[in-house]
Amino acid sequence: MEDKKIKTDIDFQKLLITLVSAVLFFVGLKWLIPKVSNDVGTTVTIDETALAKVDRNLSRQLAEQLYSSMENCGTDETTIDSVFADLVGNIKLAAAVYNDFGQRAYGTFGAPMWGNGTNKSLLGWLKLELSASKYQQWAGLYAKIGVKV
Repeated sequence: MEDKKIKTDIDFQKLLITLVSAVLFFVGLKWLIPKVSNDVGTTVTIDETALAKVDRNLSRQLAEQLYSSMENCGTDETTIDSVFADLVGNIKLAAAVYNDFGQRAYGTFGAPMWGNGTNKSLLGWLKLELSASKYQQWAGLYAKIGVKV
């Protein structure tokens, strides 16, 4: 009987140590991840007559496609490349997509349990999701229209 109680006490201690370690790990991630990267500008200023000529339904649709391709585990780079191809020749549409994407919470590991992430612009999301060379293509596009990269 005494041996069973000792074994139960040891098992409980192991479980408690494991749980405390896991909590400390996730809390550490929550504090570390938001400090890793700074975000870039939030909106692009273009004149209203230029925006009037942009199909706002298309710009919203492209912004949602970009978000959907990055929102969960993994990155759909095929979709991102396709949207980039649509935007590279149309600066006004690129600006509208950037504005329509806005600031969205970029989740951290364990979200929403440990927080909802840090608000990031489109370029902030792309910087965290893409390789450096692919991100530089996007940054070059948005630098042309005045986004601080």
